[in-house]
Amino acid sequence: MNHLVLASTAFALFVIPGPTNALLALPLGDRSASRAIARIVLVTLGYLLVIAVVAGAIGPYLVGHPATSRLLKLAAAGWVLYLAMKLWAPAAAGHDLTGGNARLLITTLLNPKGVVVGLGLRTSASFPSAEAFTILAASIASASVVWLVAGRLLAGRVDSRTVLARRASSAALFVFSAMLATNALS
Repeated sequence: MNHLVLASTAFALFVIPGPTNALLALPLGDRSASRAIARIVLVTLGYLLVIAVVAGAIGPYLVGHPATSRLLKLAAAGWVLYLAMKLWAPAAAGHDLTGGNARLLITTLLNPKGVVVGLGLRTSASFPSAEAFTILAASIASASVVWLVAGRLLAGRVDSRTVLARRASSAALFVFSAMLATNALS
């Protein structure tokens, strides 16, 4: 696959709204650059782990075991629904709406985008190259920056826009959960 095609396709996939991006866009309680960088690295490594595992081993297994695939989709749908409910409720003053790095990592690991890319990179000839993973890492990190910047624009505001952003993220997560569950059950 051409490097430019891989980079642009990966960026387009990872920048579209989804559970991980909804958490990235939430205003951080701590606005430090080091925390933002840590979140970018966490998301990038989480997605790369899923992509490597799916491209290397789990993808072929899931193709042959649709019931397991459905269970994984339902687990992801349940997690995203949990996130939607947590975001809808009002947060206490000074409370980190994002739920911290553990919630972000679990959400990233369950996000179907990593599985989609892992299955797409799987070739019958070989495991994806180091170049492909480098391009993916740059694309994922760039998409994460877009969502962190969007969150920064809301940071520090305790007004109706912040509540609206939280509720919109919650509603989007609810829709993603319903889509995952519907796909798993169809």
